[in-house]
Amino acid sequence: MALLLHCGAAHVTYDELAHLPVPDARGSRHAVRPFVDDVDIVLDEFQSIGARVEDTADGVLSRDGMPARFFGLVDLRLPNVAAPTTTSA
Repeated sequence: MALLLHCGAAHVTYDELAHLPVPDARGSRHAVRPFVDDVDIVLDEFQSIGARVEDTADGVLSRDGMPARFFGLVDLRLPNVAAPTTTSA
């Protein structure tokens, strides 16, 4: 699976994502958590409805040496939904 990134973002593995530094909060109402926590929440929710995660692709845009934006792509197989078929033209 391919995730197209631009503007200086870079592909990262799950392990690399888990080891990225977490920026400081910008105020008392700004909760900060690692991007990998968001990935885990989403993947757990997919699995809780019976979806099978086939593949993932992740990317991060950093600014001033700190991760600033996360991009992710998930390939799923949903229960009771046939896998797509390909045809040649």
